[in-house]
Amino acid sequence: MSAPATRASAAGRPPALQFLGSLFFTCFLFVWTFVFAIPFVIRSVLASHTRFDHSLEEAAANLGATPLQTFFRVTLPILRPGIASGAIFAFLISLDEVPIALFMGGGDATTLPVKIFTAIEISFGGDILAVASLVVCGSVVLMLVLDRLVGLERLFATKN
Repeated sequence: MSAPATRASAAGRPPALQFLGSLFFTCFLFVWTFVFAIPFVIRSVLASHTRFDHSLEEAAANLGATPLQTFFRVTLPILRPGIASGAIFAFLISLDEVPIALFMGGGDATTLPVKIFTAIEISFGGDILAVASLVVCGSVVLMLVLDRLVGLERLFATKN
């Protein structure tokens, strides 16, 4: 009798190792994107925090609110626009991850920017132009929403 055959991929690795490699790549890419985008998030939250009136927290404490209630009912709603804008900036920065994904990533998992980049190298078809146009339009819409909700002048603390 012959030994049972194991199913292996074209790369010669069993499916479990392929899954672990893809999972490792995804986790690594997430952590690297987080490290790369966190300065933009901190900048927007700090800009939102500069105009924060600490007497509101003191007033909530004087009125009997616990520190947790003060945080969720006073502090967080005031800082929410800065947090939202930081999240939008982090998302937009993550779209520019082509060098990170190309040099640190594996061949099994590809991100949208890497897919666009490699497709442009092969051919310059209409589908790639459509996807790139959607990414640009989505970025513009996100920035307009951010401007409408927060105000970019207030976000960057350019006006008093």
